[in-house]
Amino acid sequence: MANLNNKQSLIHAIEDYDVYSLNQRKILALLVNVSVKQLASVSIDYITKTVRISKPNVYQNITKLIKDKTIIRIRQKGTKVDSYELCKEKLDYILQIYQNKKNIENN
Repeated sequence: MANLNNKQSLIHAIEDYDVYSLNQRKILALLVNVSVKQLASVSIDYITKTVRISKPNVYQNITKLIKDKTIIRIRQKGTKVDSYELCKEKLDYILQIYQNKKNIENN
């Protein structure tokens, strides 16, 4: 996945992606940052503490990212930590929009 090889560029693209709310962008950027091979395993408590928003708000924003097919929740029985698969196509799209915007600004 090309865009996860350069996480910093992808995180900048996510931060600039105004289709999502600020909290959705923060959560998605966090998932990208902690991901290994398109998979981020984090607890809701970790997200809550890192992004500094309430648990209900975290759940609401994660639900939006799932519905938008940006992430896929992977639940494992008996654990309190969910894994989230990052959807390559959606992240490539976000990165492409960012790169196009930067190219226009530079011309």
